[in-house]
Amino acid sequence: MYYYIVDGNEILKYEVSFDLEKVKELQKKLFRDCSIERAGSYLCYGIPRRNPLTIYNKFEYKQVGVQDDFYGDRDIYQVDYVEIVKPKLYNLIDEIIAGNVEALKDVVMYVAKKPDDENTRDINYYYYTLQRMFKMRLVETLDVSIYNKVREFLGGEILKNNDLKLVLNKKNN
Repeated sequence: MYYYIVDGNEILKYEVSFDLEKVKELQKKLFRDCSIERAGSYLCYGIPRRNPLTIYNKFEYKQVGVQDDFYGDRDIYQVDYVEIVKPKLYNLIDEIIAGNVEALKDVVMYVAKKPDDENTRDINYYYYTLQRMFKMRLVETLDVSIYNKVREFLGGEILKNNDLKLVLNKKNN
């Protein structure tokens, strides 16, 4: 994965590497320590179905009535559930593994301070630990004016530094 930074009149190209197995292991621990449970209930017609994208600790339902309407007799069910909500960082890790440079930027730019207590496993700990798993190696530099001359030659528009960072990093996905 490559990450581009614009520094003054230079474009810096970094190669980003990480140990995939260690990142996945950290992600599992993150899920265990920082996911939250959200409970709820609702009424529905017909036998309720679980959402395949949701992780449930509990999904129970019972028939509470019948309604006669335009569709005929329909059973009414009450559903009680407890779902597990993964922290945002969990999904960011999935995106980084898939090569999303913007997700990498979100993690790297997060201000995570070193935990005071080594036994604390909060979200700050996981950001801090994950940030230290990435190795960034400068592999190339290019003058912004040369890059823009090439773009202009190819019929593209000249980009300002802020736009340039966005364009270069989106091309990695």
